[in-house]
Amino acid sequence: MNTAEPRQRVPRVAWNDASVTGHLARGEPILLVGGCPLIAAVVGRWSFDSLSAAFGERDCSVHVSRTENFARLYGHGLGLGGVRQMPFRSFVEAASQRGTGSHETDLNYYLQVPLVSPGAAQSTPVALEAELRDLGWAWLHSACEAAASQPLQALQLWAGHGVGMTPCHFDAMDNFLAQLEGRKSVLVYPPHCSFDLYPYPTGHPADNFAMADPERPDLGRWPGLARATALEAELAPGDVLWLPRYHWHLVRQVPDACGGATPFSPNLSLSAWVGGKGTEAFRAEADAAYAAAKLAEAAEAVCEGEQEQGEQEQEQAAAAAKGGGEGTGERDDKVVEAEDIEFAAECASHRVAALRAFHAARLVETIAAKLLRSQVEGGAFLTALAAGADASWPAGSSARRAARRIRLQLAHLLGSEANAAALLRATTQHGRLAGAAPPVDGPVVSAEHGDLGEYWG
Repeated sequence: MNTAEPRQRVPRVAWNDASVTGHLARGEPILLVGGCPLIAAVVGRWSFDSLSAAFGERDCSVHVSRTENFARLYGHGLGLGGVRQMPFRSFVEAASQRGTGSHETDLNYYLQVPLVSPGAAQSTPVALEAELRDLGWAWLHSACEAAASQPLQALQLWAGHGVGMTPCHFDAMDNFLAQLEGRKSVLVYPPHCSFDLYPYPTGHPADNFAMADPERPDLGRWPGLARATALEAELAPGDVLWLPRYHWHLVRQVPDACGGATPFSPNLSLSAWVGGKGTEAFRAEADAAYAAAKLAEAAEAVCEGEQEQGEQEQEQAAAAAKGGGEGTGERDDKVVEAEDIEFAAECASHRVAALRAFHAARLVETIAAKLLRSQVEGGAFLTALAAGADASWPAGSSARRAARRIRLQLAHLLGSEANAAALLRATTQHGRLAGAAPPVDGPVVSAEHGDLGEYWG
């Protein structure tokens, strides 16, 4: 990892240690070592040669990139590269010929393929079915029970050649990342660091990725990154990293020390995706908060009036957001700073509070984009709210009512209007929703969605 300073390590614990259950139950990342039963039966058995034979001529999705960055999403405003399909043996051949003066020697390759997808069409190669039965399914079931994370959603194979990284992102499912061959280094950020990683705006194709790059921090552009505290883990064959959902992570393949200028270091991992998004309780709370916010609104209207107000609300909210405002000037800067510090400390101390704040931010971004019928204008509206500009908007205006409703809903979710204001400031800090994300123009290629294609600018 090209990080600016040493990182603390993810706790490294024997897989059968009594403390493992507690880490799983609390949703804390942990690196399981000592021959975890999940993959113990196939470590040393699975290799590029054995998998080439097992997959035969069956096509696999392979990311291609001219840099080390496998953006996972490719297109204008996203990333250069793409997704191809090729047999496993063709992937190995292409990767091994890099730098030899033949083939497409300027490309890097990263293969991903589902091996088990319950409820989907059969995806396991017949030659691997017996070996998959040897995985530690009983151990996985027990671990999932401890983590309250059921059921298995997918088992996915990753294959690389020792070069490449997946940028910082979060996943909405829990993940047991198991290393079969080679090494991987992983930076892990807890959910309370979300705002300081500057996620792409909600609704953007890459809205589970960070705009800030923890490996090459640009603190002039993303100053909050200095507050984000990461843990680091290095996985060797046989190790399993427990990554709870909504933990941000950046994953890099580690080449062999003797890999040379163009390393070829076979790298194999499995991801066991388990559980769901875990947002059911939050959705119920959000619905209740919305109902409470509606009841608290001063203005009442008949159904016909409400529809007209809805149209006026969009127009007035857009105009108000464009007009912006310098804030009310009524709040003391020291009071605001104290509120922000208290809110951040609460999120850092309590995982549930951090996740509620994270989901609440995504919720209001969605609401604002729907209200303004534009992600960009919705972001401008929330940025104006964060600055307190709504206090100067005309009393009784549709824009003022929309702003009040958002504040009230957030206050019900987060416990106070001070927390609601602090969240708005956190999620809009340093222009995050004010055009920081490059516009996406044209088709988007995503292996997760089964897309094929390439974009090279």
